Amino acid sequence: MDATTLKSSLFKNDAPPIVLVCDDNADTRTIIRASIEALGANVIEAENGQQALETCRSNLPDAIIMDIMMPVMSGSEFVKAFRQEFEDPFVPIMMVTALSDVETKVEGLESGADDYVVKPFNARELQARVVALLRTKQLTARLHKRTKQLQETQAALVAKERELVAMQLAGAASHKLKQPIQSILLHCHLIRTSLKESASPEASNVLDATKIIQSECNALNDVLVQLEKADPNQTSEYVGKVKIVEIKDSE
Repeated sequence: MDATTLKSSLFKNDAPPIVLVCDDNADTRTIIRASIEALGANVIEAENGQQALETCRSNLPDAIIMDIMMPVMSGSEFVKAFRQEFEDPFVPIMMVTALSDVETKVEGLESGADDYVVKPFNARELQARVVALLRTKQLTARLHKRTKQLQETQAALVAKERELVAMQLAGAASHKLKQPIQSILLHCHLIRTSLKESASPEASNVLDATKIIQSECNALNDVLVQLEKADPNQTSEYVGKVKIVEIKDSE
């Protein structure tokens, strides 16, 4: 696969990816820069892990190529610090080392790196590995976006289900309670009619009681009407921090 083919496969519809190259050797940075820019990517540079970390804080790259052996902050130290500080979005990291022993490779991977290449490296191999890292980032970003969309859809479905259940409960409560309330109001009306002509103190007390009963029944009717209109997703805190559906006062 040549550089032209690699370039055509990178972020076809997006801005060119940014690759951070970190190495204390200027010649090595120049060689890596030339290989990466041939892919159509933009390159930024750093001379050590600390400088790379500061660069990432102001301009987070899409991928990082990091030498292991450097002054101030080594590649392994950088990777650990970077993974702790930048959990999201995912940025793939390739370690570059002149040491080919297994322990060095394992150390780099265990610190949080995603790939490694041994010096001296072949330019085409480096390009292919960088493209693979960028594809991994792209796929991870798509997966993250799809997961977020699924979570939002799930939340919307839960809200709709809650709304449906609340409507069903409100409908059942309204159906079961309105008839007894109407019956109480009717009996209050009959009592008031029968005692309307009476002037006894007892009759007056009963009439006052029926007024209170009628007022409370009308208030219950208003609550049932508002309950049918209530939004189950609008809640207020009750005793013991229990969340209850907020019911507006009737106008």
